[in-house]
Amino acid sequence: MRAGDSEALSRRLVAAVENVAEAIELSDPEGKIVYVNRRWTELTGYTEAEAMGRAASELLRSGGHPADYYAQVEKELRAGRAWRGYLVSARKDGSLLPHTLSVTPLLSAGGELEAIVAVRLDLTEEIAAKQRLRESEERYALASMGANDGLWDWKIPEDEAYFSERWCGIVGIDRQGFFGKAHDWLSLVHPDDLSRLRELIDEHLDLRSPHFESEHRLRHVDGSFRWVQARGLAFRGPDSAAVRFVGSLTDITQRKQAESMLSFAAAHDGLTSLPNRSLFRERVSQALERVKRNPVKRFAVLYLDLDGFKQVNDGLGHHVGDRLLVGVARRLETCVHAMDMVSRLGSDEFGLLLEELDSNEEAAAAAARIERALSMVFEIEGHHVFISGSIGVACSDAESTVEQMLRDADSAMYEVRAGGRRGHHVLDVAARERRERRSRLGEALRRGVEVEGLEVVYQPVVSLVTGQVRGLEALARWNHPVHGAVPPAEFVPLAEELGLIDRLGYQVMREACHRAAQWIHEHSRDQFFVNVNVSARQFRDPHFVERVAEAQATSGLRPGVLGLELTETIFVDRPESVVAMLRELRDIGVRLTLDDFGTGFSSLSHLRRFPVHSVKIDRSFVSAHDTDGIALHIVRAIVALTRALGMVAVAEGVETLDQVAILRGVGCDLGQGWLFSKPVGAHDVSRLLSERFPTQG
Repeated sequence: MRAGDSEALSRRLVAAVENVAEAIELSDPEGKIVYVNRRWTELTGYTEAEAMGRAASELLRSGGHPADYYAQVEKELRAGRAWRGYLVSARKDGSLLPHTLSVTPLLSAGGELEAIVAVRLDLTEEIAAKQRLRESEERYALASMGANDGLWDWKIPEDEAYFSERWCGIVGIDRQGFFGKAHDWLSLVHPDDLSRLRELIDEHLDLRSPHFESEHRLRHVDGSFRWVQARGLAFRGPDSAAVRFVGSLTDITQRKQAESMLSFAAAHDGLTSLPNRSLFRERVSQALERVKRNPVKRFAVLYLDLDGFKQVNDGLGHHVGDRLLVGVARRLETCVHAMDMVSRLGSDEFGLLLEELDSNEEAAAAAARIERALSMVFEIEGHHVFISGSIGVACSDAESTVEQMLRDADSAMYEVRAGGRRGHHVLDVAARERRERRSRLGEALRRGVEVEGLEVVYQPVVSLVTGQVRGLEALARWNHPVHGAVPPAEFVPLAEELGLIDRLGYQVMREACHRAAQWIHEHSRDQFFVNVNVSARQFRDPHFVERVAEAQATSGLRPGVLGLELTETIFVDRPESVVAMLRELRDIGVRLTLDDFGTGFSSLSHLRRFPVHSVKIDRSFVSAHDTDGIALHIVRAIVALTRALGMVAVAEGVETLDQVAILRGVGCDLGQGWLFSKPVGAHDVSRLLSERFPTQG
């Protein structure tokens, strides 16, 4: 070999040694390092300069092996034999280095030791990978034990199947895993589920689905059926044919039972177990489809609203009220046929679907049957409870829709209630026209609110001592171009139903604040207020206090002028948050008045708990107190109570001077009614503020 070729070969050998994956070191016969490659320095952390002239055993010894372990290595080398084994050394930073070590002695021609070559292969990643594998296997084993799944393994060509102990336990077989046939599984499947299970297995085995999953029922040895979830995967041969099918089986009976209960709960009333409104509507829709296919078979929808149910709740307690509703439900079920449906639609409202009627008279007869059933006494916890119902009846025709049927039955029920309650009514043309009027008014009201087409009028609140106007109540009025003056009792509930009451209320509030600021300035009134009615729905607006503050601020109205008249319905829900909101209103200078006082169930508790400035005595007591001694005692008690609590009493519905005299006699401060003035437009308020009304006959 020529000298140039020899040098080139040497360079290639050096480059190869420098770049191999193993750490290589060369030591003299005394074990002192004379050469290390790049991988050696990377692996140990020592530089080449730090390694030169030092023994590897000195640099890398970890103390993890006994001294005779190293002595054995030296013995083998001195004998001219190579040594290979596992070693844990220490890097420069002290971390451990697990690796394989191959040590080879280089001998002279005479057999003398000239050098030692050591090759180290890092095992850190390999050991970590094995550790991860062990942990993964442990996690799988623990997860399998925790999941409590049964396992199955089906060798398809031999039709041999293995079922684990847990698999057998799910169906009550008292033995450890056994070998059998696939038929041993399929023979236990519920007949209604077997066909679908076979389809899913075939789909996966024929490569039409990536994995197998099925929920089906298996027969337990006690004769019951258990719901299970099976999951599996096929292993295939070179021709892609399935040769093995393995998977798990999980008992999901409890989950299925819970789902069934949830499904039932979603479609049924929790108290009476009757179908709820959603399921009732679905059944009405199905009945309509049948009528369209066969108009001869008609049906009817009945709406039942219990009369006097609130009195039972208030007088005997909600527990008795609940028992009564259950009793009503059971009686209603006895009044209909098996194909019919009884449903609870709301608090004390029930719906009935009567199928396959030959005439409307049959529906009316069923309603009369229900009336008789309800008229019999209910005996509940020692109480004899009597109840009646208002029943609306709507009969189907080929053009009916679900919404029309429900609206017709509801309208018919309200006809009964408007006539004094108790009884039944089959929807007629007049009732339908009234409903259509309500619909038209609703559309017009929506437009009226959008363009601010409603008028705000004001009724004075007068001092019963001086006859001077102390304040005003702002009221919304609506003059329809076609229907004329629509009474508040008609359009206010309609506005609530349509979700317009918030906008209507804020519209009245803004205008009342603006007008009041003008009147205070024009008439130099120091003691003056303007009250605005607030609905329960409006009060639930989370930004209500901000909107009130904005109405005051934009109008320039000083604190203490704006008052809000609240009914007891706002106190029914969220009493603690109501208290907080009332205090916020008080803090920004808003006066609070409890309207229709004396007619609610918990008026006294409201006065004690809530920061109310004044109360309005309901007109029913004022109009009756001059002839009814009981009403007079009630008025006297209310006035005394408000005075004791530092509040002001305002009597509503004052119409005669005799009433004024009696109210003054019991100490009532203020009055409001037609004796002084009907509600007037804003242009007439200045005249009222200049007047002093007579308060004595």
